[in-house]
Amino acid sequence: MSHEIRTPMNGVIGGTDLLLASGNNLTAEQKEVLGIIRHSSEAMLMLINDILDLSKIEAGKLELSYENIFLRDFVDNTVDVLGEQALSKGLDIFVYIAPDVPHLIRGDLLRLRQILLNLLSNAIKFTNEGQVILMLSIAKDVKLNLPQWCAPMGGETQTIHLILRDSGIGIPPHLRSKLFLKFSQVRDHTSKQIGGTGLGLAISKSLVEMMGGRMWIADEPQLIPNFSGSEFHFQIPCETGIVPPEKLPLHGITSSTPFNGDRILVIKSNPITAEMLKDVLLGWGFEVDLAHNIETAFSFLEHPPAQGYKFVLFDCSFLFRPADLSTRWSTPVQRRVEISTSISISTSTPFQLELLEQVDHLTRVKLKSIFIILVSLGDRQKQKILETHADVMLSNPIKISQFYRCLLNLQRDPKGRGLESDSRQYSPVTSSMTDQLEKPFAEQHPLRILIAEDNMVNQRVIQKMLIKLGFKSRDMNLCDSGKKALDAVKKYNGMPAQHMEVDGDDVNNNPYDVVLMDVFMPEMDGLEATTHIRSDATIPPHRQPFIIALTANAMRGDEDKCKDAGMELYLTKPLTLQHLEDALKNTHRQLEQRRQARQDAETNDAMNRDAKGRDRDGDASEQDHRQKKQKSL
Repeated sequence: MSHEIRTPMNGVIGGTDLLLASGNNLTAEQKEVLGIIRHSSEAMLMLINDILDLSKIEAGKLELSYENIFLRDFVDNTVDVLGEQALSKGLDIFVYIAPDVPHLIRGDLLRLRQILLNLLSNAIKFTNEGQVILMLSIAKDVKLNLPQWCAPMGGETQTIHLILRDSGIGIPPHLRSKLFLKFSQVRDHTSKQIGGTGLGLAISKSLVEMMGGRMWIADEPQLIPNFSGSEFHFQIPCETGIVPPEKLPLHGITSSTPFNGDRILVIKSNPITAEMLKDVLLGWGFEVDLAHNIETAFSFLEHPPAQGYKFVLFDCSFLFRPADLSTRWSTPVQRRVEISTSISISTSTPFQLELLEQVDHLTRVKLKSIFIILVSLGDRQKQKILETHADVMLSNPIKISQFYRCLLNLQRDPKGRGLESDSRQYSPVTSSMTDQLEKPFAEQHPLRILIAEDNMVNQRVIQKMLIKLGFKSRDMNLCDSGKKALDAVKKYNGMPAQHMEVDGDDVNNNPYDVVLMDVFMPEMDGLEATTHIRSDATIPPHRQPFIIALTANAMRGDEDKCKDAGMELYLTKPLTLQHLEDALKNTHRQLEQRRQARQDAETNDAMNRDAKGRDRDGDASEQDHRQKKQKSL
């Protein structure tokens, strides 16, 4: 059922993506209609996934995996998915992970992400102003046991406690009994009805219980009492792992306090999340001043403490509020960068450029402080303007571990902009994130592609996606069964290559670099075809194609079956243009690494042969010399 339902969705979502990607060729009305189709398709897909999950849970067929999870990276990446949605509503998201929470745990990453996204999306959906706070800690007074399906690796078992607190409409006590019921929505006359299936929380609670944990809503909130909103909790037992010391900077925060005596000014509008950030900074050894409004911020900047501020953290949301700054200054402020004050980000959002220039001047010119700006990633024009005024720009919602590493690097090298070589550590906003690629994707990642797909609509969608990425007709071939895919790979990748036409007009006789292999096809399915390709003696290892599984059967264990058959990557339908681009980029990188490794091996073999040849020549020359000497004597 998963395959049959999701396959037609691939045509709908994929086709809509292609039309939206055509950009300027569409009218405003066409873009609006396509946006409605895209949004409705995604809603339908979420409904399908929820119903399938529920049916698997009720049938006892849902299987959970057990894998390593770097907890801080996992939480940050999950929050990023909904961060822009929260910021667009003016909400502040703050994530705090207690220092004693382990860096590495073992669990089901996919299902944990599903639970967290469900709680976060509900919190954002039902909160119109204020904040959403996520806190992780160790429940030291609670001992939960790992479920029987786990395969422990000998690590310590600890109970992770997650609290999600929002400042939304809240849930009346008499309606909370319906909260975790299937197909049930909590409605109240004081709140407008918001769409949904009523399955998200029921599924999340079931998943938590399958992991050996429990989920509930607090009657008396522990975080920020005496405020409206809801507070959800869940606890799960997790086996912890040990991260090697040399890898700790990539995944977490050390226990030392390297900022003893340094002073930082935090300019942040939300007083609740600002106070929580202050507590974190105090724990790192900072002296902290907080400014919740611009007037207080200017007071600190104009009359700083004797030691000044080493860092100034500025939330750029202040720049998008109507304000009259014409009488703020009695003397003009010299601008660091000549940009017209008439710049606006959009017709509906004012942008206080003069305010930015004033804060920049006081921070970097007068106080010689390092200026860090928190900015959302949604507006590219905004980023280009802001980056001319900042020493470092970090994405909002702020990631505590990222912020820590940035400050640590800036302390070591104030001119280093807080960057390190490992791109996983930071998300600084730079012009490279906003510049368009000069060359089409296909020119940067040249590949010869075989599309093995029996559904004609999906064939056409994938072909159009590849054309959108810059690939030409000569770069791709189509076939509609696993048997034909096997024959095509044997003809073009086998030794010797026979260079015969497979399907249609093929003017490119080069071997296939990648096969986009549908799993369910007539005559021979994708798994069997892949197994034959990998075991075929006529296809040498260096001519084996990179095989990417395409399947609408998004069930637990399917990815493992594909990898066991010899497929390198696994993509679920509906396929989006971005997912296909990312997969092909990954494919090209791995193929280049393989080619380089093969060239290096061939070079080493040639050098070894030359060395042996020189040794043989030397031995022959020595023997000839002895013979001549003996003859002479």
